[in-house]
Amino acid sequence: MRANKSYTNAQTDLANQDRDPTCPWCSQELETFLHIIQCPALEGDRRGKNIQAFNVAPDSGLWKGNKKGMKLLNEFFSYVMTNRINFPVRMGVFPFTRNAQLAS
Repeated sequence: MRANKSYTNAQTDLANQDRDPTCPWCSQELETFLHIIQCPALEGDRRGKNIQAFNVAPDSGLWKGNKKGMKLLNEFFSYVMTNRINFPVRMGVFPFTRNAQLAS
């Protein structure tokens, strides 16, 4: 995620060049990873969580190995899992790619 590689619609590769890159939740912007963690349509899912859990900058407390950092990371993971952000487009394909032929 921090490397800007993801399964979001705006992350194009040879297998998905014809896919609409618009966010499926708000239909207003490109579905990039940074948009997804700030998408207005998902605001309700962020409510009640520490706003620092959505600061993905390299110097963010989210990446610290201390107790506070782990709490922020757990809040962030909860948001990602609830909304299935950055999950493969098709389940059952070779991990970390959209290309099912790599599994053979």
